[in-house]
Amino acid sequence: MASGKLLITLKQFVNVFHDEETCKLHLKKIREQHGIICKKCGYDRHYWLESKEQWQCSACDFRTSLRSGTIMEGAKLPIRMWYIGMVCNVYARTVITVTELQTRLGHNRYQSIWSMMCKVRTVKDLDAEYGLFDLIKYDKEHLEIIVRERNGVV
Repeated sequence: MASGKLLITLKQFVNVFHDEETCKLHLKKIREQHGIICKKCGYDRHYWLESKEQWQCSACDFRTSLRSGTIMEGAKLPIRMWYIGMVCNVYARTVITVTELQTRLGHNRYQSIWSMMCKVRTVKDLDAEYGLFDLIKYDKEHLEIIVRERNGVV
């Protein structure tokens, strides 16, 4: 994490990224900052189709989804779950197992969470790719907030 950036606790992170829509808007912003390149023609000018949640190439009309070109491409897990998985991977790697994360997220399928965490671990610089960690300072006691928030208790 670069110095001079705002650091917040995991609890605050969960409050900022409190629902799927917030996570989608954040991912859209980060993707646009990095630039969208058309997979079909290589053009770099796109416009956002709100109803489809996709960018459309201004040159060839090819559409690019929000997840396309990210570790989330082709996955069915909600983006918010990916965000929480990324946070837990970076700040609790020695503390949380895939089984524990699966339980904490209340997800039924081990394979989905395992696959997500394998992909997350392949990204060398999650902050550069997804812009999440300049906001976070890991705080173990706040890890439980994920469970309570997921179950509607917070």
